[in-house]
Amino acid sequence: MLAIAYLGLTLFIVFIEFLRKKKVVFDFWSFFNLLFCLMYTIPAFLMSANLGIDGVENTGGFKFSIHDAQVLLAIFVGYFCVLLGFRSASSQNTARKITISWRSEKAILKVAIFLLLFSCISVQIYAAQFGGVMAAISKATFIRTAVAEGGTLVFFKHFMFLSFCASYLLAALIFYQKKATKHKLFLYSAFVISAICTVVGVTITGGRAHLIVYFLSFYLVKVITNKKIPWLLTIYLLTPSVFFILYGKAFFFSLSGVKDGFDTVQELFIAAMESQSENSESFGDLISNFSYQIYSLKAALDADYPLRLFTDWYYAIASFLPERLFEIEL
Repeated sequence: MLAIAYLGLTLFIVFIEFLRKKKVVFDFWSFFNLLFCLMYTIPAFLMSANLGIDGVENTGGFKFSIHDAQVLLAIFVGYFCVLLGFRSASSQNTARKITISWRSEKAILKVAIFLLLFSCISVQIYAAQFGGVMAAISKATFIRTAVAEGGTLVFFKHFMFLSFCASYLLAALIFYQKKATKHKLFLYSAFVISAICTVVGVTITGGRAHLIVYFLSFYLVKVITNKKIPWLLTIYLLTPSVFFILYGKAFFFSLSGVKDGFDTVQELFIAAMESQSENSESFGDLISNFSYQIYSLKAALDADYPLRLFTDWYYAIASFLPERLFEIEL
């Protein structure tokens, strides 16, 4: 019965997406609908119907029943609350009052270069805590699982991904500025450096999601600005994206042999892929990569949270302080 409810919500979202009026074929609400289906309704339907990922309920030792009506109610209420907020007259009136204007090219370039330099320096300092960039890349899996510990300056990891913003600003200057932009070669070089810095930062932290979001943002901007879906580009991107989602962990694990040369990395990657293929199904793995939100939802429903009364604002600011350097604990 619950499987039918999840399937019904998925079909309702698809129905709404095709019927509503849109200025572009794929807008931010379409993006939300896609993510909501991938992270909640589709995995929940497949889990409750025992299709493809029936064993994912016990992943990581966390056990719960997907047939819990409380989870179903939370997903339904959550979606319709966002839907009402998005369609409300107050939100639309507020949106009309917001204007986005293009700042001067020099101001944007200065901000982009500052973010890029700060990001590059942060990557170097953070990697130095583990013996350098190549050493940090080889320890990516251990860093992510907190097995490898760095020094007192590991807090610079908070600033490594400022290269994301630098890339977007530089791309805006290169591709979307109407006037002929000066210093094209410099801008292209800075953009390539920002992309390399991003990939290095992602590789060190071993997080697939960061890299997916980075490239997906460029794709979303292209769709919105061109007001159509580039189907050929979508097909070209779909295959490597699925491959990266399925075997991203194997890739980051294979980087542990980077110091021993490319052949070692290749051997480790092939071995990890073979081991993963023997112990799992590709379709189940693909869907289960998006199901972690359901576990988080169930954990939140079962936990007892005291009123925090906006203390998270203070904790968020304090989290940027170097705990090991100042010997403090949040």
